[in-house]
Amino acid sequence: MVLNIIKKLPLLFLFLFLIHLVSAIPTELNLQGKLRDIAYTELEGTYTMVFRLYTAYTGGIHFYTDTQTVSVSHGLYDVMLKDINTNFPLDTYYLGVTIGADAEATPRMNITSVPFAFRTNQTDYLVGNITGNTYVAGNIYPMETLTYDWGSGPLRWRNIYASNYSGDYIEITNDLISLGNITAGNVFLPAYIFAHTSINLTLGVAGAAYNLTFNEEESSPKLDIQHTHTDATNDTFTIGSDGIYDISWHIAFVDKAANPTGHIVTRIIKNGVEIPGSVMEKDTTKQNDHITIDHNIIVSLSADDEIKVQIITDVTTISTETLGTYGVHKDSTTVDIHRIA
Repeated sequence: MVLNIIKKLPLLFLFLFLIHLVSAIPTELNLQGKLRDIAYTELEGTYTMVFRLYTAYTGGIHFYTDTQTVSVSHGLYDVMLKDINTNFPLDTYYLGVTIGADAEATPRMNITSVPFAFRTNQTDYLVGNITGNTYVAGNIYPMETLTYDWGSGPLRWRNIYASNYSGDYIEITNDLISLGNITAGNVFLPAYIFAHTSINLTLGVAGAAYNLTFNEEESSPKLDIQHTHTDATNDTFTIGSDGIYDISWHIAFVDKAANPTGHIVTRIIKNGVEIPGSVMEKDTTKQNDHITIDHNIIVSLSADDEIKVQIITDVTTISTETLGTYGVHKDSTTVDIHRIA
């Protein structure tokens, strides 16, 4: 931007012919001008110059001042005003200049936009004002820090591409802090638990459904799935948030009948109802022979859903049982529940 403004001073003419912003977010102003005396003779030497910024054309209180000793050669000078602590929220600002002992030159100079500053008022993907202060941004590519400060109202992005991302998600290596709600179509929040039991459960009633109890669990990993292994509710796992979950279980059985002909059914119960696809069955054919049932399912669960592992047999000689020959935890049953989406 070129400003051709003459400042009439008692001894000097001041020609300020270029003002421009030096950075994308302006903290500096570069001023170039020419000093002449009243005979239009170009001046030489050094002069004390005071630069002030105002929000008013006349009067008012300046919000910035800088005093510099300026070298002038052939009437030309070049100064840089630094550390201007403002983000220029208003549309119009004015520069006042004082030289030596003279009064501040009048009128003040209007600081207008240079071509680059005009461009910063619009991004390549800013669609425009829809209603009020709502704008649509198609793609944003912040290479370092993206700061949002729009006062009140929601912030909605279609895509944000950061310098440290993989695939179609943003990778945040430090804390993400929100002073309000964060709403998105698909936000992945991890949830998991691993529980096990050393209890050998005798299935004494043929055809009856038994919910397996889990008297041991790992405090880590454990997140967003509630389970208390020390009381009568230890057969129940309560889901903390909506999502897609993988439920895996491993159960060891033994049939003590002389000539076993038993049939074992395992399944997962959600809120008192069997989850389709969770049933896994096996027959017993040899006395005291340990057999195992391993299975897993992928299922959609909601917050507060209650999950149980259930067993049904058609004979009374079958029990869950561990070999109990090795290891610290001689478990008969383990279950792993974790969110995958």
